[in-house]
Amino acid sequence: MEPLKFYRWATWSLLALNVAVLAFFLCFPPPLPGAGPPRQAPAALKLDDGQEEKFLASVREHRDKIQQLSQQQSELLQTYFSPLYAEAETGRLPTPPAQLAVLEQEKIAATYQHFLEVESLLQPAQKAAFPGFVKSALRNIFQKKNTPRPPDGRKITDGNQERY
Repeated sequence: MEPLKFYRWATWSLLALNVAVLAFFLCFPPPLPGAGPPRQAPAALKLDDGQEEKFLASVREHRDKIQQLSQQQSELLQTYFSPLYAEAETGRLPTPPAQLAVLEQEKIAATYQHFLEVESLLQPAQKAAFPGFVKSALRNIFQKKNTPRPPDGRKITDGNQERY
């Protein structure tokens, strides 16, 4: 085969491959960030437009509350661990702040209250899907908490926060 024919054939093949990849991503786009469970829940619970609006408002309120409590926990933990990287040496193990447990309890109570708010939005015919919704939501919450971290110390970004 002549080199010119080979290069022409290779060019057309790569062009066809690129068109196929573009067509695939146009037909099957990847899910958008934030298109997770809160976006899927209205369809799973068969919410009407008014219910969906109230549901999304409740989700935003719950997310803000959890972020606020998590920020407070983070600040307490930074204060707790600060003697380890401060210049003053400490030979004893400090007692973790009791406020950490209180904040975790508040997060749990806020999530439970959020589920009760969602349930109160539902009509009797929609309530049959509620237990499955709760199980799915809790599975997603637990998966986020148990996401493995890379062993090499690379940064993982989720939202506005960076973890190591």
